[in-house]
Amino acid sequence: MMDLTEFSDIAPFTDEEADAALTRLSNHPNTKWVSKFIFPDKPETFLGEVLRNIHTVDQFQSVVMAKAIQWVIDTSMTDFTYEGIENLQALDGKYVAMSNHRDIILDPALVQIILQRNHLPETQICVGDNLLKFKSVELLIRSNRMIKVIRGISARELYLSSQLLSRYIRETVTSGTSAVWIAQRQGRTKDGLDTTEQGLLKMLDMSGTKDFVENFKELNIVPMSISYEYEPCGIMKARELLISRTQKYVKGETEDLESIMTGIRQPKGHVHLTIRLRRMRSMRHLYVTKTTATSRSGTWWTVGSSRVTNSGRPITWLMIWFMKPTNMQANIRPETWRRSSLILPGSLCVWSPI
Repeated sequence: MMDLTEFSDIAPFTDEEADAALTRLSNHPNTKWVSKFIFPDKPETFLGEVLRNIHTVDQFQSVVMAKAIQWVIDTSMTDFTYEGIENLQALDGKYVAMSNHRDIILDPALVQIILQRNHLPETQICVGDNLLKFKSVELLIRSNRMIKVIRGISARELYLSSQLLSRYIRETVTSGTSAVWIAQRQGRTKDGLDTTEQGLLKMLDMSGTKDFVENFKELNIVPMSISYEYEPCGIMKARELLISRTQKYVKGETEDLESIMTGIRQPKGHVHLTIRLRRMRSMRHLYVTKTTATSRSGTWWTVGSSRVTNSGRPITWLMIWFMKPTNMQANIRPETWRRSSLILPGSLCVWSPI
């Protein structure tokens, strides 16, 4: 059993903590309002009574959260599909799910629904502490396997916090305690370009005790891509981008909460989740776009690839490759690598769909 003493500030609630938190939530004034939406055929006191009789995290997810997310699917989506679940079945719950990020709640919540449907263990979920301004929200999401990611702190505090988070994720995954879901960047994508942040990859490596490549291999990173026919909170995102062109955008006090509710309630059309594990079968369509970071142990390169789906829509994948110095030759120009096997030995890729 993993010792949580060091991680008590960021770890999800234990069953005992969740039991106490859900009892407090059962008496919250908004519980009756939420109950009307999730359980329309029940009295408004139904959810409060259910919460008072839930004593474990698993029970909360199966009795309440699964029904809540199914209600969102039924009322706001024309279809919900997925592919690649077989890529998770052989990992025995030991992986980091790295996903693009379009909706605050639904991106990880829909992954949990898929895992439930296929009788696979659910993941813990990394969530920024900007969502924990309201105590009721914190009680709810930390009872739902949420890992707290601390933001808005000084550089030194951020470094220490990143070390702690990195250790927690690695120990949680490698010990078999739980898989972990994490977004590929801080905050939702606003402009439609889903790219993996360097800082995330560096954070994951901080807790490793082996060489760079082995540190990532033991995390079993599984890329996930979620696509919404109608962008969640699209108008709100467009407004933020427009304002950001001329001045610094400052979020309103309740803006994150409004985004959560809007994302849940607005029509989303067809939603599709893809889970991938394999590397590319061919190097023929690779192109190197830029160097992203260099260290004594090697170099990160951003590499792209394009394909066309059966519907004729182009999909671009952006990958981050780590190359050891021994695999690099100064006389090989990046534009020739698309026909070279030099990129393969000892390399690591993190897929990031655009």
